[in-house]
Amino acid sequence: MIAKRISFALFYYFLLFRLYAVCSLFYSFIIQASNENLIRKTNDGYQLTIFQLEFYFFLIVLYNFRPSRFNKTIIKSYRVDEPKKLSKKVFFCTVYFGVLLVVFGIPVMIFKNALAGVFDILIGANQYILENTGLLFMSVIFLVLNMLGFYYDFINTFDHAKTQFFRFLFAFMLTVPTSAFLYLISVILQVKSDALIIICLAFNLSFLWLSISGYWKSRKLAGYR
Repeated sequence: MIAKRISFALFYYFLLFRLYAVCSLFYSFIIQASNENLIRKTNDGYQLTIFQLEFYFFLIVLYNFRPSRFNKTIIKSYRVDEPKKLSKKVFFCTVYFGVLLVVFGIPVMIFKNALAGVFDILIGANQYILENTGLLFMSVIFLVLNMLGFYYDFINTFDHAKTQFFRFLFAFMLTVPTSAFLYLISVILQVKSDALIIICLAFNLSFLWLSISGYWKSRKLAGYR
């Protein structure tokens, strides 16, 4: 019962959260804010978009690289008949963390210059949120509701994470055609909006549409039952 109430709270809060981000970005789109530096320092919707991307990135990493996913594969390599220099648990931890080091270490070494720019964007957005009481409050509630959802529905935690993972990927794919459509509108209306605003707006609109369509599908299924 508690898990169901939290899921409802999550849906309606995420709806308001993304509506606020869309309104903020749409305002910059209309007033033709073309200064990227100004957008990064003043637009709430941009900061909340970066915050969402951070959250879903960590969710994807935690879901795809959870220890239970690699447990069977790694343990198969553990030879029981050989002299045991390492226990099964130590062997698993050694191989698992070695895999993580390779998967994340090599890209960091190759793209360290590009990643420096990404970290600057993330740090700037996080600092902006921390200095803005309203956005900080919104972000904390966003995280708390997600954690409560995972805690009270622990049995379906991985299913929830899987749903969020694929929804994020789908929203990311929808961002491309939505961005193209918004750019076409800006050309027709002769609005000189920054590409950053268009992409962030498209991302939030895609997520908003997926949330609403998912909600209506669940309502229809509940009605059939």
